[in-house]
Amino acid sequence: MTAAQIRAACRRYAQKFVDLQSKDFQRLGIFGRWNKPYLTMSAQYEAVIARAFVQFLENGFIYKGLKPVNWCPNDRTALAEAEVEYEQHRSPSIYVRFALESDPAAISPALTGQRVYALIWITTPWTIPANMAISYNPRFTYAAVLVGNDVYIVAEGLLAETAARCNWESYNVITRFEGDTSDLREELRREGIPSDEASYYVDGLSAGGALVSVRADEAETDTAVEIMNRYANSGGDVDYDTTPDMTTGMSAGTLDTDLTTDANTVDYDTARPVTTDVTDASTRASAATGDEARLEVVEEQLRIGKRSVDRGGVRVRRYVTETPVEEQVTLRDETINVDRRRVDRTVGSADGDLFTEQTFEFTETDEEAVVAKEAHVVEEVVVGKSVEERTETVRDTVRRTDVEIEQLGTAYGETMSSDARYSGREWVDVENEVRVDWERDNQGQGTWDEVKDSVRNSWERSRGR
Repeated sequence: MTAAQIRAACRRYAQKFVDLQSKDFQRLGIFGRWNKPYLTMSAQYEAVIARAFVQFLENGFIYKGLKPVNWCPNDRTALAEAEVEYEQHRSPSIYVRFALESDPAAISPALTGQRVYALIWITTPWTIPANMAISYNPRFTYAAVLVGNDVYIVAEGLLAETAARCNWESYNVITRFEGDTSDLREELRREGIPSDEASYYVDGLSAGGALVSVRADEAETDTAVEIMNRYANSGGDVDYDTTPDMTTGMSAGTLDTDLTTDANTVDYDTARPVTTDVTDASTRASAATGDEARLEVVEEQLRIGKRSVDRGGVRVRRYVTETPVEEQVTLRDETINVDRRRVDRTVGSADGDLFTEQTFEFTETDEEAVVAKEAHVVEEVVVGKSVEERTETVRDTVRRTDVEIEQLGTAYGETMSSDARYSGREWVDVENEVRVDWERDNQGQGTWDEVKDSVRNSWERSRGR
């Protein structure tokens, strides 16, 4: 069977029980909209569910998981949680040990080479097959206890009780540690970050933020921060310092950066919560070969198509209802009455021969109501679809990268060659004055050594040399 056939069969099966339940409720005299019941499998209900599901999906709330569904093998139908009754059952509480797969030295050097187990106490042993993780409280102190040849991790406050319940005749505490072993604050301090700022970052991570470390030259600091701001999910600004070990701080949810040495590399540190590879691809040229460098000009093209979208529908079903009716009709009932009366009179010749046998018969006739039904078509429901075409204007944006070409120093050299102050003078005589003017008019746009040759060439060309 195809998926559509399976769904159709399920719908018929469900409709069967809907009709049976409706019939039973009506026989009990329960009032309701039996011709329009509330059904989760109706097209209108399904359309609302689909619309809400898409909204959840767009907001990132949908994930795939497992959910048990109660099933009745007798009635062969799913059961609501309210329909399930549980028998009284007593389950034992148990202690379970889980072998540590990672290197225990990461917890404490004292555990190097030891066979370490995490120990738990649980009152629902049937959930063990689905167990996914063991949680530790970052504010609790835990003890690594050597029992025989094995080491167990136990909450220090429950050590004595656990030892008694597990019949540990003797044990030795190898080491103690806090539930939070990452010690991120200490690691940040080792990186040269002040204690108050390290605490600020840790608090931000606890609130759901992210910490990203980027190394950059001091001259590239502005560019690196601009890149981080551009790609930060929160869209917040990045604060930075220009000291050799620069550290940036923000509230939870914004992107933090640690800019220190090289703009094109990232410090990948497995102890950090988040690392990322950041490059400013939009402001750098493609790989250059020899003396050539290429900048690609990219343009987006907009293509408009169309697709069919299910907006719901109408299901038309004919069903039979019985409505009580009554009318009055007049019926005739006949009754034969026999009345015997005493009489004393003389028989005359007119009476004839009264000594002959004579019989009279009378019949009683009754009328009864006869019901005849004649069906008449009183209404027709015509279902069809009308199709209308409409023109919709789709508005969007397309992107294009353009390349701006600037001749460094060319325009400035042409301008200076026509300046009256330098008329009739040689380049060697005016170079220092032109440099002073250029540095005054072009602060932050490079250095004089970068444009000096271009300015001189344009100066010479403008003077016909």
